[in-house]
Amino acid sequence: MQGPALSESGIAQVYARVPSTVEEKLREVVDGLRRIPGVRGVAVSRRDGLVIHHSFKSAREAAPLCAMAAAVVGFSTALYTQVGHGGSFSQAAIESTEDTLLIAEAGPEAVLACVLAPGGNLGIVRLGIAKAAQRVNEILEEM
Repeated sequence: MQGPALSESGIAQVYARVPSTVEEKLREVVDGLRRIPGVRGVAVSRRDGLVIHHSFKSAREAAPLCAMAAAVVGFSTALYTQVGHGGSFSQAAIESTEDTLLIAEAGPEAVLACVLAPGGNLGIVRLGIAKAAQRVNEILEEM
């Protein structure tokens, strides 16, 4: 289910609603990634980009990240299908001068996005996000 929420700017945003038990389990996964040094924020979204859970200071930060992360997963999945080199998409890393965005497919229904500060250990975060994405998939399958 989903329902509107107002952002700080007063613009209605739509979020995916999950049962409180699922929300708590997702919070544990997100908090685990946030404990990795250098991780600035983590978000879980549906494949259509609707926010499920995030650790950012505001929904204003999480909503566009989730939408774009879902688009990256969709594009990357299509790319792998078209190129046909075998395998399937699992993660993407996008680096900027300010930070690195790691995006992972979290099963057929979800996307996991993580923002890493410069100097953060990309290898550790990549391992962490792979495990976290698997756990998010398991949690959502239990619903």
